[in-house]
Amino acid sequence: MANLTNQAQLNQIVRTLWDPVKSGVMVPHILKRYPATNIFWAASDEIALAIKDALSKNNNTKDILIGGIGWLPEAIDAIKNEQLTASVGGHFMQGAWAVIKAFDHSQGFQDISTKNSLPLLHQVINKRNIK
Repeated sequence: MANLTNQAQLNQIVRTLWDPVKSGVMVPHILKRYPATNIFWAASDEIALAIKDALSKNNNTKDILIGGIGWLPEAIDAIKNEQLTASVGGHFMQGAWAVIKAFDHSQGFQDISTKNSLPLLHQVINKRNIK
């Protein structure tokens, strides 16, 4: 695993238009521009998997942490195999939570504001909790 310090530096936000193929193509260019990069954080697990594949294809041997969002089964398998570092998920439950809150409101339950309700927290799957 890559060494992390207490300092982080954002090198670049890359516009990929949610396209995993485009994301994978951009990886070597990003590493050429920022050779000390040790983390890629992706907007989706599909993009994180494309980054992983691009790094493998380019024989990148340095430790790079890769994370995404979505809890895709393929991403979870890649975490098990230590090819991805993490996947954040739970956001798909927000639709269900909204339906529950709307039902509660329709039944006359008071205050459906976030002030008195529990937030829906996203969870991280990583090698520590993969099982």
